[in-house]
Amino acid sequence: MAAIPRPDFDPSGQLSLMESLDTPVTERLAELIRLQKFAQRITSTLNLDEIIDRIVDEVSVSLGCVEINLYVLEPNQNELVLKGMRGCTMYEKGHRLKVGVQGMSGHVAATRKMHYAPDVRLDPYYIECEPTTRSEVAIPLEIEGELVGVFTASHHELDAFGPAHPPLFQDSARTSP
Repeated sequence: MAAIPRPDFDPSGQLSLMESLDTPVTERLAELIRLQKFAQRITSTLNLDEIIDRIVDEVSVSLGCVEINLYVLEPNQNELVLKGMRGCTMYEKGHRLKVGVQGMSGHVAATRKMHYAPDVRLDPYYIECEPTTRSEVAIPLEIEGELVGVFTASHHELDAFGPAHPPLFQDSARTSP
């Protein structure tokens, strides 16, 4: 049985297709492949808790984050409820934050604008969870203009989500306190 040639392998020893592409193009292609696999895993179940756990795990591994949190809005209580997390040793699922009162997530839920803290030690909204966290981004999650939750990603490097880092957050403008 003949082997099926891989698109990135050139038996003549010349550059592979992937190597011949510019590095940003290669990185973007790899990111798109990861996102496609991520989407396939999400749609393979109908259990919401399992989907949330998968999202959190995939994003955490992909970005190399210290901590990932997914808060869901409970509008009747004006609170965010922690439904998915990875890397957090201080809080458990079910932890609650008051919208507009507690932490970056509460701030983002109130303003509905992304908030980026390139150095969490200087951010007035940041509430410490993991001692190794140095930067964090909090992003509002909306469906048809309605806030449904807040996603946060924390990293051990300063300015980990700046221009030289993952492009997932670059389309959003940085907000300041």
